[in-house]
Amino acid sequence: MVYELEKQQRKSAEEVVPWFLENMPDRYFETVPKDLQNRHLRAIAGLSVAGAIPELTLTGEDSITVLVPKDNPGTLATIMERFWRPGFQINDVIRRKLVSLQVFSSKDGSMSMDIFRFAKPGEEPVHTAVELEDEDRMFKQVAGTENTMVEVKTFKDDPLKLNLLIAASNVIKPMALQRVGRYLGMHGINLEDALVSSKHDETNTLGSGDCPADVLMMDLSVRLPEPGVQLEGKTAVPHPKQFKAELQRVVKWLDDQCFDLAGTYPEISFTQAEIINCLCSLEHSRLGIHDPYSFTRTNINQMIRRPQLLQHVIAISDLFIAHFNPSEPLQGAAFDSKYAELGAAIERSVADEKELTLMTGMLRAVKATLRTNLYMPERYALALRLDPTHTGHGTVGTEIPYGVFFISGRRFKGFHVRFRDIARGGLRVVAPNTEDQHAAESARIYNEAYSLAFAQQLKNKDIPEGGSKAAVLLEPHESDNHIPELFGHNFMVRKCVRATVDCILDLTSGDDRIVDYLNKPELIYLGPDERIIPQDIEWIINRAVQRNYAIPQALMSSKARNGINHKQFGVTSEGVAVNLEVGLREMGMHPEQTGRPFTVKLTGGPDGDVAGNMIRLLSEQYGDQVRIVGLADGSACLEDPTGIDMDELMRMVHEQLPLSEFNPACLGPQSVLSRADTLEGSMLRNNMHNRVTADAFVPAGGRPGTINIRNYRDFLSGLEGAGSSPLVVEGANLFITPEARQALFDQAAVVIIKDSSANKCGVVTSSQEILASMVVSPDEFVALKEALVPEVLAKLKQLARVEAEMLFRERRDHPDTALPVQSVRVSVAINRVHDAVVGRLQEGVKLMEDGTPDWNHHVLPNLTLEKVVATSLEDHVPACLLAQVGLENMRARVPWPYLQNILACTLATSLVYNQGLTFAENLPQDSDHLADAAFRYLEHNELVEIW
Repeated sequence: MVYELEKQQRKSAEEVVPWFLENMPDRYFETVPKDLQNRHLRAIAGLSVAGAIPELTLTGEDSITVLVPKDNPGTLATIMERFWRPGFQINDVIRRKLVSLQVFSSKDGSMSMDIFRFAKPGEEPVHTAVELEDEDRMFKQVAGTENTMVEVKTFKDDPLKLNLLIAASNVIKPMALQRVGRYLGMHGINLEDALVSSKHDETNTLGSGDCPADVLMMDLSVRLPEPGVQLEGKTAVPHPKQFKAELQRVVKWLDDQCFDLAGTYPEISFTQAEIINCLCSLEHSRLGIHDPYSFTRTNINQMIRRPQLLQHVIAISDLFIAHFNPSEPLQGAAFDSKYAELGAAIERSVADEKELTLMTGMLRAVKATLRTNLYMPERYALALRLDPTHTGHGTVGTEIPYGVFFISGRRFKGFHVRFRDIARGGLRVVAPNTEDQHAAESARIYNEAYSLAFAQQLKNKDIPEGGSKAAVLLEPHESDNHIPELFGHNFMVRKCVRATVDCILDLTSGDDRIVDYLNKPELIYLGPDERIIPQDIEWIINRAVQRNYAIPQALMSSKARNGINHKQFGVTSEGVAVNLEVGLREMGMHPEQTGRPFTVKLTGGPDGDVAGNMIRLLSEQYGDQVRIVGLADGSACLEDPTGIDMDELMRMVHEQLPLSEFNPACLGPQSVLSRADTLEGSMLRNNMHNRVTADAFVPAGGRPGTINIRNYRDFLSGLEGAGSSPLVVEGANLFITPEARQALFDQAAVVIIKDSSANKCGVVTSSQEILASMVVSPDEFVALKEALVPEVLAKLKQLARVEAEMLFRERRDHPDTALPVQSVRVSVAINRVHDAVVGRLQEGVKLMEDGTPDWNHHVLPNLTLEKVVATSLEDHVPACLLAQVGLENMRARVPWPYLQNILACTLATSLVYNQGLTFAENLPQDSDHLADAAFRYLEHNELVEIW
């Protein structure tokens, strides 16, 4: 038996070795180390049976070689799916960073060999001089961005052969390779030779050690299928220009849903698939909030695949493509005719009510789209500027927003909603961990953006900008927790933030490739919200500079260097602390009144912005006269009726640690620390705000609607149905829904200082930062910062106090009215005056040829525009900034629409805070007479010194 085995192996070696030497390409022998060549040869010879090449995987110290019999299209994708699929037993080699990939095909087509090399210091793949030159050029073009670049080279002597050069920044290499392999395989394109490596990009970081900052370089030799040959299950190779554009998107940005659509239905192109996926995602959020059972994303995907609907879906995507074709857009009567024709066809052929609702919604979305970046091949996602009447209002308010952006990308979708042309609000990421959580969030993500923007509109009453909010929903994926030390959830959070912002830049850039049915320039102002980190802010500003955004430093607030970082200076918490202090005094619970410490509970952790700074301010302002008796964040909750150790909490604040890192040695006899990584701990964390009794509750973190009309009674855990805290100061937005606020007041007289009043100082600070960014350079801002920040802090605390004291005056006069109602009255009164003044200025002030207003325009017979703008700037702008820039430069550098809103907000806030709500509400109802009344007030009164 041994003899027969040896004989068989000798025979196999005699056959395999000559074949191997003759059929492996020259580059294999030039670039693969000799010892690895020998291992390959021994393995093939030892396992070959009757001349057949075996399928096998060889694992070395720093490499993995995969041998596959035959060289078929899609082989690379199959291999990548095998290695990185969930449940695969990954060894230590694969857990390392993938350095390079080499793909070799035998000359006779009987074998494909893929050699994966993993991190080993000092070793780099061998390149030819031409490769190095191309690589360097392409690397420089994508470095510091999230871009991809594709070049296609042809060969005159071999028309079926193509050389593909691909550069892609910040990608997960295994996934990028799998996607490229899948795309090529879908079209029957065979990968014959490949060299894949990466170069470190020092100019680009995703802000986390587990996220790459590399540019992936691919040099691929591929072979097209024979002309006229339609391979079974394969899609025809697209036109060269389309092929290049699709491959550029496939590497990194194309969503898997688009892959599935285009792969399943040959008649659907990747561009059509993106449009269809985008419109389905949009309609899911629009319809799912009202009918969550019929319009789940799964149901929608099933609907559009039904033969009778698929033809309409394709026609809708074709209409979208034609409507926004920059070369020859289908518009006017021609578009209306096609739109009506398609609508009639849908009405005739779709009988099911739900399907008809979906189809007509998708069709109407085409007409409601005013801009799109569809024809920008370098785009990161597909973005739409929508007529807001299509998305409508949310569940909190009934007002239609001013503008809506929708972005549909790889594993994410997002909305930006704003209630004025000039508007400000945060950018947040919602990142659920499970598919069920994602399904629920997906249906309500527009409602979340709308509700938060609506709340922001009420909150922003004291600043020039109206309210806005961007909410981005990230889809969980099996890869997030798969080899998490290489990549994971945080990686995709960073990517969707960048894609969202870049798409907004696309739609506000004035690019010639965008057909514009809005015909009006737009400027967007963002701020940081949940899951936005300092590296995001830095990247956004740098990207705005790269994209030539009109005022790049004004795009994002809370910049670390030339900005006022909210967390560093605790600006939001400063306002919350003022409201807490006023509330304690008004309710007779302040330590100076009672002679004892007061108790407080908070949601949000020591490492959070609002909660961490509230802990600091409580310690600084009250010392041993405050007891924090309950605290809960994402990691744990901690309770102690005698007070949690403040020194330990302050240590955690300074070291930016979550609550789960609380030192057990600092727990008191009655302390209970419950970690959220267990079911019991998670439940205790989730209801700490209800169970723990305290004088005051400050929600300083948590999801919107945590306390709602279905569960508000859980908060009534005090004696005889009283609230577990008689005073609530909302440091977090929409933690309590409007219905629950009213119910808590009606049933337990809980006094709630609403978010739009309690935590407004963050947006006030952002507004001041952006105003400064408009008139001074980044370096000038830094030089001025030491004087500017204390002035802004002092002014915002005064602004918080003015409103808080006004609210409690109204409470004394109207004890049967809940405080949130009074808060809304304040916002509505100020915004009503604000909008009337802006309307008057927009209609009445003539613009000169250079775009500046006629400063000699009289708003009243004895009151010129120059005078009222000067008065408002002197009131609104911090003194140190105004002294450095001067009135003339301020007027010249600040855009006129923004100046209008500065004037409007200073006049409106002065009038309402000085004269009171009753006076403001009794002013004329029509905007024209209201504006007259406001300017007459300014003519006869000095502005109240709020700022």
